[in-house]
Amino acid sequence: MPVKDSKAIIDGQSKRYARFRVYEILNDYTSGDKHLSHADILKKLRMLYDLHVERKSIPRYIDDINELGKPYGIYVNYEQGDGAFLLNRFFEKSEITFLIDAVFSSKIIDQKQALKITDKLQRFLNKDDRKNYTYLAKTADINRTSNELVFYNLETILDAIKSGKKIKFNYNRYYVDTLKNEMKKNRRLVASPYYLVNNQGKYYLVCNNDYFDNIANYRIDRMTNVEILDDVVKPIKSLEGCEHGFDIAKYANDNIYMFSAKSISAKILIDDDYAVSYVQDWFGDNAKIYQDEDDGKVYADIKANEQALIYWCLQYGESIQLLSPVGTRAKIKQIIDNMKKKYK
Repeated sequence: MPVKDSKAIIDGQSKRYARFRVYEILNDYTSGDKHLSHADILKKLRMLYDLHVERKSIPRYIDDINELGKPYGIYVNYEQGDGAFLLNRFFEKSEITFLIDAVFSSKIIDQKQALKITDKLQRFLNKDDRKNYTYLAKTADINRTSNELVFYNLETILDAIKSGKKIKFNYNRYYVDTLKNEMKKNRRLVASPYYLVNNQGKYYLVCNNDYFDNIANYRIDRMTNVEILDDVVKPIKSLEGCEHGFDIAKYANDNIYMFSAKSISAKILIDDDYAVSYVQDWFGDNAKIYQDEDDGKVYADIKANEQALIYWCLQYGESIQLLSPVGTRAKIKQIIDNMKKKYK
């Protein structure tokens, strides 16, 4: 049997992934106002990838890209004499901008990971559009977590949730007392993981600490040395307050600051129109906002975690007033009295 020419073999192999290279060229170098002719594409195939294909192959490659790209919304527009360009992409530029800004502003991702993720996202844009993200070099200016293992923690916890196994980890809070700081840092906690919640740009694990019988929250970026155990998780219905099941969406909405305490029903008085949007932004459908027919004032009935509600009322105290429950109102008054003493 005669030996095939090596160059012919290389050319044959090249043609099998030439379609992908054509797609890369269209992704990197075209837009609605920047098109490439067949000759332009052939030139870039040679210069960038040392690929030599026939000119008549280009329309066929474009047809293949359009056929394969249908499920992802990818479409190459081609007009005879006007050239080809990537009309629809996997992500639109506005979507990439949103995702990059979300990563860029997240404090739970360290600088190295933030730059790595944004670099991956920019690959869905053409080279000209990538130049618009030079501000990413300033990610070091943001106060970020120093925990580089956030994504590893997420993957490990997701595996544990999927397999129904407990996890063990160190939880790193900061204490001024050096001895206490070291003792707490070296303490290993065991927990039954149930859900992950992203709250105000921070990831929390909703779980049960093995020493207690209630729901607890731990920030993912403060966790280190996470490992999956062989022990099966506690059934969530065996926990205090979860006897009839657990609604994670309701829990996340009630716990706007992710405090693991019971929710209460409350009534607030809203003093100005701007404060109505504050209530809506924070509590959404958990708040019923209405105007009283008798006094003409605006009120809201809210369902929320008590501790979180206290913090929220202090944050927006100039615009709102908690009316009930009386016990929670008394707690806010006590905090204000203590603060007044400090600022006397």
